[in-house]
Amino acid sequence: IAESDIVDKVEPDLEKEEGFKKIGKVQISVIRGILEETQGDEERFCKHIGVDRLEDICNRDYPTCLKELEQTEKTTRTVSKRIRS
Repeated sequence: IAESDIVDKVEPDLEKEEGFKKIGKVQISVIRGILEETQGDEERFCKHIGVDRLEDICNRDYPTCLKELEQTEKTTRTVSKRIRS
């Protein structure tokens, strides 16, 4: 049987596999930096996104985490502006 005769030849979906890998040190540092700026609680944030620790976040979920943090950051700024006024 020749390789071209194989009907169910399955090539790995590298993009999908990459999405399931855990985020790296740089992404973790970014998240921690935003949490510090917004006086966020790392444990609470992890619980909110459904992981035990930041190191457990998958690459595919990283953009969603950033959006969550950006929303928190905007809310924090708005509240701070109102308090100062």
